This record gives sequence, C-alpha cells and structure tokens, in this order.
Amino acid sequence: MVVLILLRHGESAWNATDVFTGWVDVQLSDRGRQQARQAGRLLADGGHFPGVGAALPPEARPRGESLHDVTLRLLPYWYDAIVPDLRRYDCVLVVSHGNTLRALIKHLETVSDDAVSGLEVPNATPLSYEFPASRPGQPD
Repeated sequence: MVVLILLRHGESAWNATDVFTGWVDVQLSDRGRQQARQAGRLLADGGHFPGVGAALPPEARPRGESLHDVTLRLLPYWYDAIVPDLRRYDCVLVVSHGNTLRALIKHLETVSDDAVSGLEVPNATPLSYEFPASRPGQPD
C-alpha cells in the first residue's frame, strides 16, 4: 500500500478574519502555528513520514475561480506529478489551500457536484488515503 496524505495549511491570519487567501501566502496565526505542530504530531503518531512533500505549484492553486476550474487545473498535476510520486515513495504529503484540496477529494472520492459544496476541509488535520502499490492513485 502507498499512502497519500492531504493537509490543509493551519489557520492563517486572514482565515481568522474570513478573508480569501488563495492569491497571497499569508502568515499563520498563533492558532495556525499550534495547528501545524499538532498536525506534525498526528503524522508522527500515525507513523507517517512522507518521503516527499508535493507542494502544489502556484498555477494549480485557486485564483477565485469555480471549483470546476480549479479541478481542470489540478487534475493534470495530479496525474503528471503526484501519481508518479506515489509510485516512487511509500507516503506522499500534499499541503495546500482548502479549495484545491476540496477539488482533489472530489476526484478521489467521486463526490457529486451537489455534495461537494458541503465538503469542508479542516485546517491542519491530515487526511489519509491508501492505495494499492500496483495502482497508486486509484482506490481498491
């Protein structure tokens, strides 16, 4: 089995005031720094020590467009970068903004368009997906 871990960044100063942060890298709030430390502990306690962290490049991050548009930009990166990393490593960590992770979860779990609007990706809570080593990126 190979493991994909999705992790939304800890709360940023802008998240705390409900300001959209997809365009700017904003510093974590005090709470966000605590969340990040807790996420690290959760990963370690779960025995997850990713061989590689796949940071989504700026062009794959949301820029205020619809979730559909984010998905169109994300999926090529999923197939061209993350899936090959899953073939190379036992554990891959992807850290990104909530909307980008929502698009990836929608793809991985085949969440319907209607249901995805209610999908919340919590800050700094690792979400783990296991795939057969013979078919990384494809559920059983």
